[in-house]
Amino acid sequence: MKLHTMAFANVAAIVTAVLFTICALLIALWPARAFPFFSYLLHVDLVPSIYTMSWSVYFGGLAVWVVLMWLTTAGFAGLYNALARSQSQHRTSAASGTHD
Repeated sequence: MKLHTMAFANVAAIVTAVLFTICALLIALWPARAFPFFSYLLHVDLVPSIYTMSWSVYFGGLAVWVVLMWLTTAGFAGLYNALARSQSQHRTSAASGTHD
């Protein structure tokens, strides 16, 4: 099975953007509740660093996370395809009795 690298990376970027937006909304609307919650998730005490969500923080973080997730997912899919192709070629040559 081959992963379609661009489609896989695009979907990951879209899901990341949606999750980041939900996270930013929680911080913007309920910072006193959001920071303790995210502290539990990240195993870090974020409560002392409570800040006000601004548009520049939102768009900057959104851009960084979406680009990083797209690159990571594209790399993952490319590596998966290369390894899957290598395994497939290895099985084909083993089945036909030829060796590399």
